[in-house]
Amino acid sequence: MHDAVLTYRVYDAMIVPTKAREPRQNSRAERENKMKRFIKEFANYQIKGYTENELMRNDVREAEIAKIRQAVRLEEKGLITVSEAMWIISGIMTA
Repeated sequence: MHDAVLTYRVYDAMIVPTKAREPRQNSRAERENKMKRFIKEFANYQIKGYTENELMRNDVREAEIAKIRQAVRLEEKGLITVSEAMWIISGIMTA
């Protein structure tokens, strides 16, 4: 056999060996862009959850939203890492 890994596809009860596709290698910039977009989406989700929560006092709600916005701002400037921003946004760690 060859060194290449084979996969199999089924066409109308006929098994046909095919060459496996190489996994697409994402560049570092693409991964960073995905993470930055995810952070913004997660921050918006958390902010929406706080704004829709009627049981929270307004001062506490505004303080939590301010922490989230600050975490996003700090991550955009490169002062904190993606994981630190996620910890702050999820409420595990305070800014």
